[in-house]
Amino acid sequence: MDSTADAKRTMPTWKKWLIRVIFWGVIIGAIVAWPQGVGAVLAGGAILLLVLVLWIKYKIKKFLAPLQDLELFPESIKLTLQEKVSWNKADLVAAASEAIKASGFEPIGTFTINKSTNQFVEAFMNEKESAYAVVYDFPFTDVVVDYVSEFEDGSCFTCSNTQLPEILEYPSGRTVDRHPGMDAGPLYEEFVSARPDGPRMPVSADGFVARFEQYHAEVMAWNREQVDYREKLAQALHEEFLAQSNWSAIEWDRKQNRVVFVHDALPSREVVDMYVSALCLEDEEEFDREKKRAEALVKEATKTDAFERMIQESPHQVGLEKLMELTTPVRANVYLSAAEEE
Repeated sequence: MDSTADAKRTMPTWKKWLIRVIFWGVIIGAIVAWPQGVGAVLAGGAILLLVLVLWIKYKIKKFLAPLQDLELFPESIKLTLQEKVSWNKADLVAAASEAIKASGFEPIGTFTINKSTNQFVEAFMNEKESAYAVVYDFPFTDVVVDYVSEFEDGSCFTCSNTQLPEILEYPSGRTVDRHPGMDAGPLYEEFVSARPDGPRMPVSADGFVARFEQYHAEVMAWNREQVDYREKLAQALHEEFLAQSNWSAIEWDRKQNRVVFVHDALPSREVVDMYVSALCLEDEEEFDREKKRAEALVKEATKTDAFERMIQESPHQVGLEKLMELTTPVRANVYLSAAEEE
């Protein structure tokens, strides 16, 4: 266990002394004040309650201390080889590891991420299939298994059973095929079946760490670039809309929070979320059905066209009014969402 992590979880000395002073103050105060009547006793009780609150806060902070090390999407990562680790979910990791080895993979090693005391990565390789397998064991999340193959043309294919939301995006050519919750054995079968054809890059135990760290850095850098680009694009689209619309400054000020821009630079999940949010469905099954339909459509066409189809083919009333189509700075459709009932 990292000693620095233990230091973070230790209560500061000043807090310990504060609690001690308050505690003995309550005891002595109660003894001295008892003859003075009920009011003094109540005052002493209030101080005791304060001590109790401080103690509870300390216990909660101590319980949540492992969260301080939890960072699912750090900007950069450094893997450190470990001889022995204390798994968060040892049984689940063991089951996944056995299934991976049964599929022809050999262990590479177990690593911590950024010297964390509770984020573990177990790596495997299959030289014949030119594939890596990675098991992630983080606190407060399910154990995740990824199978990965890289190709000579620079593309990469990953098959994952993660159940986390799709927060990150991936550059063109780096496909992530998600099968949430699927066991490691069947997941490998899906990986082999769905993996594209083409000459694959060889895998090696010595090359795993450098490639893993580089891949993560490249994906995170690309995501940062996309966020910056979309922020600038959003401003440009607002300006273009105002230039082409007949809205007054007062009308824009009143309705700007309801204006929705749909374009191909948006993440797929955001396009889907905009559609299902506009439905205002209360039925959970119907909501899930429409979300899956939207997710399928966004894979079949450009995001701008897919969103149009979501609306046109929807069996429900969609609370969006199309205002106009823009061609600059990019092709985009502009909608006005329905006003919220007061």
